[in-house]
Amino acid sequence: MYDASAILIPTYEPSYSVVILLDQLKSLFTGSDVKVVVVNDGTRSADSLLIVDELRRRAEVIVLDHVVNLGKGEALKSGLRYIKNSLCHIEYVVTADSDGQHLGTDILKVLREVVSKNKVVLGVRAFKENVPLRSWIGNVVSRRLFRLIFRMDIQDTQTGLRGLPMRVVPDLLQIPYQGYDFELEMLINLIKNNEVVQQPISTIYDKDNSHSHFRPITDSLKIYAIFFRHILLSIIGTILYFVLFQIFLFSGVNVFGSLLVSRLLSIPFFFPLARKFVFRSKGNIETQVLIFSLLTIVNFTLLWLFIELSSSRLGLMEIVAMVLGQIFLFFVNFWIENKIIFRSNSMG
Repeated sequence: MYDASAILIPTYEPSYSVVILLDQLKSLFTGSDVKVVVVNDGTRSADSLLIVDELRRRAEVIVLDHVVNLGKGEALKSGLRYIKNSLCHIEYVVTADSDGQHLGTDILKVLREVVSKNKVVLGVRAFKENVPLRSWIGNVVSRRLFRLIFRMDIQDTQTGLRGLPMRVVPDLLQIPYQGYDFELEMLINLIKNNEVVQQPISTIYDKDNSHSHFRPITDSLKIYAIFFRHILLSIIGTILYFVLFQIFLFSGVNVFGSLLVSRLLSIPFFFPLARKFVFRSKGNIETQVLIFSLLTIVNFTLLWLFIELSSSRLGLMEIVAMVLGQIFLFFVNFWIENKIIFRSNSMG
């Protein structure tokens, strides 16, 4: 049942917990030709190198090496690339951590789900009791941001236990990040592109998560910066609209003309950056330009009507009305761009 499957484990300065995990996997998959790929991401310490050597001697384990530490994201990409190019019969891969947080039985649960349902599977923890504070805070913040931006409740945004059909791997290999930020960008890619199943797993932290190489401040800032990238360009676009509108308005152009010209001048700047920088879309550019242009026309019409009504009925200054209308459109436009124009299943 699992002969077309692989388990990918990135590791850096591993402890003996990775040996225990591999023993569990060997016992669970006796009689199955499940491939286990371990990526040694530049381990340097003598004790950890001895463990890597022990893994290398195991017939059931394929060990790939990075000469220097490149980051967890690059280790995952190295493993995925190897499986895609060298293990061509593999149809499903499960990524797992080496620090003792994942049990062999939970890896089996995720693998069983991805093989039976042929969908992306996330192994999610409960985060209820005996969870290190840094992990609890990181998950709560990420979970709420995911719900706010993507309208999807991911119970465990930091999980490294993920079941992937191989069809999703080519897109993941295009993600430019190398460290822990890769995992969150990977998750964004997966939930936008695919139907996702959440499989409950055990919540395990070894010695207050001391074997994790996740740096709570530095890596969290990198991870959350990905979310803010999704709104940064919209903020810049709003400022650009406002400045251009004000320039033309103060130059004597009427409200209609000021809005129209500011919108038209903003499209060549805003569209390519939204497509490549914000949403990283690879969909049909002609279709996206058409829909984006229609959205711009609708935006222009609604904003002009709002400014006219607000200034004539409520006595608002035109600049104030423009700002209020743009704030509302900011949220509406983000949802439309994320879900319709640059939606992941339009990506090639």
